[in-house]
Amino acid sequence: MADDKQNVILDVRTPEEFQAGHIPGAVNLDVNASDFQTKAALLDRIKIYLVQCASGVHSARACDKLNQLDFPNRYNLPGGFRAWAKAGKPVEKQTFFANTLFSAGAGRIGRLSVLWPGGKRFETCTVNRLEQKRLKLDRLDYW
Repeated sequence: MADDKQNVILDVRTPEEFQAGHIPGAVNLDVNASDFQTKAALLDRIKIYLVQCASGVHSARACDKLNQLDFPNRYNLPGGFRAWAKAGKPVEKQTFFANTLFSAGAGRIGRLSVLWPGGKRFETCTVNRLEQKRLKLDRLDYW
């Protein structure tokens, strides 16, 4: 069902939950975000939306909101992501996981421990600027 090009797996969990693990190919649109309906209104109404969250509660609410926006093909996936993962289905994770975040002003060196896929680590970086809680880095040292 998820392999059909007409189907879109819509993960309505928070970006942090999505980054920790999600169904391969899923699109993240946080149902708790204030702009959920604005962003959802931009989706293609012809597609079939397979809506999931962690366990099924938030995805049911998202389906109600999509219904209000006249989406004819939306389906709440029972059990959500937890059931998917528990069944041993494939799971994608974000490209890296930060163990420790830090605060540093522009141009200052901060320390950060991050594990990238393949086991590579880096610990020092030079901060360019902080934008919307995301670090923009000038330099990255890894091993």
